[in-house]
Amino acid sequence: MQRNRKNIMAAVTAFFIIAVVTGITFTLLRDRKEKYSRRDTGRERGVSIPYEKSTDVDMTKPIIGRWQLMTGIALGTIIEVVELNGKNRFMGRVVRVPDNRKRYFTRGEIVWQRIVPVGRNRWMGIVIGKRPGGLLNRDGGTMVTREGLFTLISADSLEMVIGKTKSRWMRVH
Repeated sequence: MQRNRKNIMAAVTAFFIIAVVTGITFTLLRDRKEKYSRRDTGRERGVSIPYEKSTDVDMTKPIIGRWQLMTGIALGTIIEVVELNGKNRFMGRVVRVPDNRKRYFTRGEIVWQRIVPVGRNRWMGIVIGKRPGGLLNRDGGTMVTREGLFTLISADSLEMVIGKTKSRWMRVH
């Protein structure tokens, strides 16, 4: 009888432990999914510019304009996107680089090439970056070319994804 009681208590304890761990796991997964699936409207940062009502942006070609990097190692860099020959193809050129970030970009350098629309408010293109040289690498670094996906989150917010790396860009008026 004593042995059965111990077995029952062990089973009940194991059940509760599994239930608690499962509940915590589902809660964490749900919170993570909500965190990464929620679209950034800018309201959390006090910005309230509805996408449809922006008057400063040509909404037929909303990627055109100046974009300032808000995340990452080259924070503060501004790139100007222009259309090439009116053929719905775009490129981006560096127009401003903070003094402490000049090893990543050079003013006038073309860093976004062959940008073409792939859907509503989405573009694909070639992103050219620079890996700065280390102490032993005196050539200033190596150029890296990767394919990037550009997504317009709102009229003034652009997200760029290169592989698993995301960067956020804000329109500069």
